[in-house]
Amino acid sequence: NIVVSQPARYFLAKIFYSTKKIFSKVPSIEQMNKKGFVLIENFLSDDEYNVINNQYLEIIQDKNFAVNFKQEIDKKDEENIRITHIYLDKKTAGKYFEIFNLKNNKKIIDLFRSCELKKNIFIQAYLERIENINNKVIDIQKTFHYDTFHNTFKVFFYLNDVTNKNSPFLFVEDSHKFTFRRLFKEWLLSIKYSLKKIPDDSFRDKISVNDKIKSFTLKKNTLVMVNVNGLHRRGDSIEGSIRDAIVFYTRENPFKIFLDN
Repeated sequence: NIVVSQPARYFLAKIFYSTKKIFSKVPSIEQMNKKGFVLIENFLSDDEYNVINNQYLEIIQDKNFAVNFKQEIDKKDEENIRITHIYLDKKTAGKYFEIFNLKNNKKIIDLFRSCELKKNIFIQAYLERIENINNKVIDIQKTFHYDTFHNTFKVFFYLNDVTNKNSPFLFVEDSHKFTFRRLFKEWLLSIKYSLKKIPDDSFRDKISVNDKIKSFTLKKNTLVMVNVNGLHRRGDSIEGSIRDAIVFYTRENPFKIFLDN
């Protein structure tokens, strides 16, 4: 029964993660545990960054690779946000090896190992360009939400400067931590889901006046790793703005506490 299992899964996933920290041979990152994010400026050398950025600008225009996801307005053809995703796979590696090989960057691998608390991990990645076509409707990604019920992590490597005008990532600090409020929220949403009152399991929530919101406005060549079990959303943007990033992620089973430790 989802009404019982969903809050139980949330509670147990937090217990299992805390247990895993005790037994894991991989040290965890204190800032991630405390705040829910890690930020690294000047992640690549200037030469490395220029190579990656040049390949990004070339591949993002390559129609042989791009997969576009469009949000339509009132079932019309007019677009609100245009999102271009290009997954870093073997096809990408054949022509753009340097950008594909970022998945093997030791610093990125070590970050995921420290957060997933295991040595053997499987990192996936895609290029992401977000273009604001107009602001006529509310972008669903601009409401605060949790990705899932357990600790799970994403890395955003930004290739252009991010300001308040081109969709900065917003994160509610401490929202990745266990709370009885979140447990109660999971229970309420599980009831709605079982009654088919919500369309999917992408849980959304409101923030309070006491919440501390971190807006990731930053310079290009900055890497941000976030626990997207916490509340987050895509920030606002102005028409005509563009945000370029490479997104890395894992989605490990939260209940395998000793496997591949």
